[in-house]
Amino acid sequence: MNPNRNFIPPEGKAAMGLALLKEAILDHLEAHSAGLRNGDLAKDLGLESSHDGRQQDYLTYSVLGLLMKEQQVDKVDRGGKAYYIRAR
Repeated sequence: MNPNRNFIPPEGKAAMGLALLKEAILDHLEAHSAGLRNGDLAKDLGLESSHDGRQQDYLTYSVLGLLMKEQQVDKVDRGGKAYYIRAR
């Protein structure tokens, strides 16, 4: 490690990254007041993921869960499909 560099521990970097992901999701949902499905949100933000062809888009799904817990996002059922909207 270079002693002249500002050192940010891994957990600090993770916290900063999570904060940026939350902000990006909230901003995008704000711009889509009708709501978005998780897959659309992941695609729009370039966060699509898979593991051996399965388990797609869990990153955005997990962050949406945190935002719902913080009461910043609401989940709305439309025709058996989940849409996420910015909480008011």
